Amino acid sequence: MRLRYCAVKRCSHDLHYLTRNLVWDPFSLLLEAQGTMEITLNRASFDSRCTQGSLSIDGQFQCYTLELPNKDGKPGWCIPQGRYRVVLAPSPKFESSPDPWVQKYAGQMPHLEDIPGRSLIMIHWGNDASNTEGCILVGKDQSLDYIESSRAAFTDLYEEIQADANNGDCWITIVGGATVADAAGA
Repeated sequence: MRLRYCAVKRCSHDLHYLTRNLVWDPFSLLLEAQGTMEITLNRASFDSRCTQGSLSIDGQFQCYTLELPNKDGKPGWCIPQGRYRVVLAPSPKFESSPDPWVQKYAGQMPHLEDIPGRSLIMIHWGNDASNTEGCILVGKDQSLDYIESSRAAFTDLYEEIQADANNGDCWITIVGGATVADAAGA
């Protein structure tokens, strides 16, 4: 039987791999054994205004998400499904903000790397699709086409991922919606 992990649970003495009867991926298991943080964005709701979902870290719910609508994965729509490294880097958009709270994070924002045809894609605060140009918004509560307590959700998420993202040991897997092949072929 070939296995692939679907989630990893950290505890004080070991890492516990939760598996499915899929394809075994030794590289991913090696990354997990070295302490790589795995974030999963599960998209659950798609409509003409936005895409909503939830974000978990190592299998544990963290917050809700809101993105642009789902179509073909190209700019102007939610990003394609896939696995992307998350790194902390400056945000030209937020560095120019006069808001002291925004300035606290502007120099070290979570960016997703190597998304085909995209740059400066981040995870940040906001409440509805008008607050994003392609990034992933986070919130503690959700309703139809809206998330709330976004700054609180971002602060909690940032504290969880900061060390791993600074070390290049943080990845996000996006499940649901357009694929990279859709973006390339559309």
